[in-house]
Amino acid sequence: MKEPAKQADSGGWDFPKVLILGTPINQASGGPITLSNLFHEWPADRLAVAHNAFHGNDPGRAKELRLRMEMALPWMRRGIDWKTREEILSGSNELVSGKTPPFRQTTSPRDIFRKLMEYLGITGMVRQFPLTPGLINFVADFKPDVLYTHLGDIPMATLCTKLTEYFSLPLIVHIMDDYPSTLYRKGLFAGMVRSTMHRQLRHIFDRAAMRLCICQAMCDEYSARYKQKFIPYHNAVDLSVWGKDVLKDNGDKKSFKLAYSGRIGVSCLTSIQEVCKVVEGWNNSRVSITFDILVNDINQTFETAPFLRGLHPNVHVIEAPKSAEKIASLLKSADILLLPVDFDRDSIEYIRLSMPTKVPAYMATGIPVMVYGPSDVASVKYAKTQGWGYVIEERSSDALTESITRLCLDKELRTRLSERSRNLAALNHDGALIRSRFRETVAGAVRSK
Repeated sequence: MKEPAKQADSGGWDFPKVLILGTPINQASGGPITLSNLFHEWPADRLAVAHNAFHGNDPGRAKELRLRMEMALPWMRRGIDWKTREEILSGSNELVSGKTPPFRQTTSPRDIFRKLMEYLGITGMVRQFPLTPGLINFVADFKPDVLYTHLGDIPMATLCTKLTEYFSLPLIVHIMDDYPSTLYRKGLFAGMVRSTMHRQLRHIFDRAAMRLCICQAMCDEYSARYKQKFIPYHNAVDLSVWGKDVLKDNGDKKSFKLAYSGRIGVSCLTSIQEVCKVVEGWNNSRVSITFDILVNDINQTFETAPFLRGLHPNVHVIEAPKSAEKIASLLKSADILLLPVDFDRDSIEYIRLSMPTKVPAYMATGIPVMVYGPSDVASVKYAKTQGWGYVIEERSSDALTESITRLCLDKELRTRLSERSRNLAALNHDGALIRSRFRETVAGAVRSK
C-alpha cells in the first residue's frame, strides 16, 4: 500500500502528488477557481495538470501539459476544431441544449463534417484524447499518487479510465455540474451515445476511491442515482480576504450599486439581460441604481452577449482583476450583489444541482445578495432555506423592480441578510477548515490503493 508523500516544510500535513485531469488551476472560471482554492496550500511540485482549456495554469501553480483532442479514426483528423467545455459554458444556452440548427451556411469541408457529426449526435464518440507518448512520459516523470478529475464528457472520461488503468492510480472524481442529465441529447444517435456515457460513468464511479460533488443537493441525487456515496466539496474562501473591511451600511443613502461577478453565458445570460433592462428603465425618485458587471474576458463577453454593448450609462461592463483581493474589494464597494439563474427548462436542468463558485465569496463579503432564479435550483434553495439571500422566484421585471426597491429602502433587511450570510460563510465555507478536510480526503484516496 502506497502512503502519501510528506513535505518537510508542510507542518506535518500530507501532500500527495496529485495529477489533475481536465481542469487548470487559475482564476478564469468556476471550476479552476475552486481547484485553486482547494489546492491552495499544495506545493507546486506536488501538482501536475493535463488539460485542453483555453486558459492555462496561473504561473507557478503546477506542472502542466496541454492535451490535444483528435478524431478517433485517422481519416477524420484533418483540421477539425472542437470547442472546449470552457468555451461552451462561456457561450449561449443553445450550445449546451443543442438547439443550434443541424446545418448552417459553411465555408469549408471541416465545418460541414463537424455539423454532420452534431446532426448525427455522435461527437462524443468520434473525438478522443489519445494516450500519447508525451502524455505517458509526463505522468511517468511526475509519478503521481492519485488522479483527480471533474470529468465532463465521454472523451475526458475515456482518458481518465486509460490513465488510471495504465498507471494503476487511485481515482478521485469531483462532479461540478450535472452534465450527464444534459449532454448528448440531440442527434439521430443521441440515445446510443447517452447509454454509452452512463455505462462509462457507472464504471468510473464504481472503481473511484473517492466520489465528490459540488454541493449536498448533488450528493443526495447522485447517491440515489448511482448507488454510491458522494461527499460535498464546494469552493472554499479565505475569510481574511473576502470578509474583512466590510463597509458600514449607511441607511440614509440615495444611490445604490448593484454588482455581478462571473461568467456571462449558459444558465445566467437571460436573467442578467432582464436585470439590465430594469436598470435601464429605472424610474424611482427615492433611489437611483447603477449596475456593475465584472467579467473575466470583456471581448468574449461582448461576443456571447452583444446586448451588453452600448448599454445605458448606468450599466457598466468591467474586466475583473485577476486577484481575489481586488475582486473582493470591488464587490464590497457594492450595495447589492446579484446571483442570477435563467428560468428556461434547459438551464434549470443543467444547473439545478450545481452551486456557483461565487456563492461563498458573495456570502463572505456581507453585502446583501439578491437571488433571481427558479425555486428548484440548488443555489436558490440554499439562499431561501438558510436565509442568506433575498430570493425572487418569479420571472418578472416588476418583481425585480419591487425587490431592488425594497432592498434599497429597507436597511434592517440588508443588515439581517448581511449578518446571516457572513455567519454561514464562516460556518460552511471557511477555506482553512475545508482545505484541511480536503487534504484528508485526498490522502484517504491514496491510502485506499
